[in-house]
Amino acid sequence: MASKMNSATLDQMERVGDDSYTPHLALGLSQLREQGTFCDITIILGNQQFQAHKAVLSASSSYFMSMFTSGFQESKRSEVTIDGSAESFTQLLEFAYTGYFHLSPANVCGVFRMACYMDFTHAIKVCVDYLMKVHQVIDLEDVFEMYFLAESHKDMTELVERLRLRLLSNFKAVVETKYFLQHANKEFIVTCLSAEEIETETSQEEEILQSTLNWLRYDWNQRKVHTTDLLKKIRLGLVPFDRLKQILGDEILAIPECKEMIEEVAKVHATKESARIPLNQSHPDMFATRNTITAQVSMKWDIIKNRDDDILFLHYRTKAGLNRLNRIPELPCTYPSYDFLEETYGGHGFNTLAVGNQLYVAGGYKSELDEDGTSISEEGLYR
Repeated sequence: MASKMNSATLDQMERVGDDSYTPHLALGLSQLREQGTFCDITIILGNQQFQAHKAVLSASSSYFMSMFTSGFQESKRSEVTIDGSAESFTQLLEFAYTGYFHLSPANVCGVFRMACYMDFTHAIKVCVDYLMKVHQVIDLEDVFEMYFLAESHKDMTELVERLRLRLLSNFKAVVETKYFLQHANKEFIVTCLSAEEIETETSQEEEILQSTLNWLRYDWNQRKVHTTDLLKKIRLGLVPFDRLKQILGDEILAIPECKEMIEEVAKVHATKESARIPLNQSHPDMFATRNTITAQVSMKWDIIKNRDDDILFLHYRTKAGLNRLNRIPELPCTYPSYDFLEETYGGHGFNTLAVGNQLYVAGGYKSELDEDGTSISEEGLYR
């Protein structure tokens, strides 16, 4: 009978409590630390010492959990010396005891760096959320470091993307920083040179080439193996040819693959005047401006005007949201699509739609001769 009553009583029990207790406990632990009561570890950074409780640090950080439970010498000591910023550790210690700390654009990078190093899981998340809000006002060198740090964590993809866009939108300033020369890797530079977010004019391609070469030459012995791959990402045809060999220098031209590339550029330049199709269409990797997708559209001109088949080249500017159209040989090179089509075809123009890397063109008209030789216009869909 007693057993049945106890079982019924347990089924009727509710879990009740006080929501203010956890903050109260945290406050009490923080006060104990400030008073030095029951503290069993002293953390030394530089000339500063921090008293704390091993249990609290271990519950907040896998770094300290391993330190105090691994059986190494640190687990038996009452004092441990670590590397890092005392200012950043102060914030992390406050977070371990209260769940809060004081962040600003000036200190968040240091706190985030140390939180990642010591694996303060919850503090890392707070730093990431804060960085998402303030990354636009953080110094570029710090953004650069945060980008590589966040990239090493699989669960920070959104932060990585925001930092990447900040770096790409300030590409010219980024490549002038010492951090870029020292710490940028090949993958990051390929990302930059391939990114559609880099808005450049033809005249700036020489600057992009020079920045890439500066990175290579900063540690030539280690980085020269990347030279060919990086040069393939640069629109070499947009660099004045009389400057190209001078900029590259003998050490790069001594690499067979690079020499072949420059010889190919020279051949294309030599045929520039006689080329029926503009070089930015026939050799887009060398001559097309950045951030373009080139589509070739076949079309039939009005045969009453005795025009042959011709080709329309559309260069879609993905970031600018415009379609750059080039047609040979009579028309000017650059038009927004709607102006070009409406003006040229008097309201019977094409409509364009970009989906991913595909550019679709619809509309227009074709002309045919009826049996008696009169012209028949017929609306249609052309690719």
